[in-house]
Amino acid sequence: MPRPARAQQPDWTPTGVYSRSMNAIATLFFDGEEADYPNDLLAAFVGGEPRGLATPVQLRTGAYVYFLTIGSNAARNGEATTLRAYDASTGQERALCERLTFRDGSARGTPGSPFAFHTEDGAALGTCPLYWAAPAGFAQQMVVNAALSFGGTASVDAQDRVAALVDGEVRGVGDPVVDPNGISTTRWWSGAM
Repeated sequence: MPRPARAQQPDWTPTGVYSRSMNAIATLFFDGEEADYPNDLLAAFVGGEPRGLATPVQLRTGAYVYFLTIGSNAARNGEATTLRAYDASTGQERALCERLTFRDGSARGTPGSPFAFHTEDGAALGTCPLYWAAPAGFAQQMVVNAALSFGGTASVDAQDRVAALVDGEVRGVGDPVVDPNGISTTRWWSGAM
């Protein structure tokens, strides 16, 4: 049974009328746990201005999915979009690890394979890299093979990660292939969708 909100929901309703839009179909995770309360909110912002707001829809599978439409009037694609969530079970507003780059007409996620958004895990700051995941759907791609090193010393820790970001949006992730040469492979997507 859903828990009632402890604080009033924030008013993140977009106030503009937008001529361009993109969509994200997503799941939401608070501190590593999938959000499953009907009063939770997911919102998109550009420079502090609300550009999209979604409430969860429960699928037949029982999972909660957010259908977020993000608006823009910018003449060109590329606006950096940040995301926030409201956790109705605690009454807290939370920043999310992931970011999106606005691209008119694009979509991230599907109902069967939603894009996942995560909060930092409570007091364990610095956990966002654990959730780095490259979105699918880019028509062009590039593969980079490189040695991963810190301070001139090759990485041999299988838990190290490499990511390629464009305006804060993860475009590719590589986990080190630990071999005697410290080679790491990362793949990222760029270009038109």
